[in-house]
Amino acid sequence: MRSKDSCPVLRGLEDSNVFRLPDSLLEKEHLRTILLDRRNRVLEIVEIYQGSVSSSQVRVGEVFQPAIARSASAIVICHNHPSGAPRSM
Repeated sequence: MRSKDSCPVLRGLEDSNVFRLPDSLLEKEHLRTILLDRRNRVLEIVEIYQGSVSSSQVRVGEVFQPAIARSASAIVICHNHPSGAPRSM
């Protein structure tokens, strides 16, 4: 386990891009949460769900359950668009 001093710290939304995977690398939609402590240090990155090529449906409880279990102070929710297009056609 890493020491808390070696954990990445998110100071703003731009910092979360460090964890971004190019959309084209994943063939399905993935929903992940970045769990943060009270100083915005990354506790864990959790994959919540893998959807289909064009959609994903998730219950709200599934998004928050890992954050509650780890006593996270904040979360960042992220997902990809395998098509590379952020809007439906």
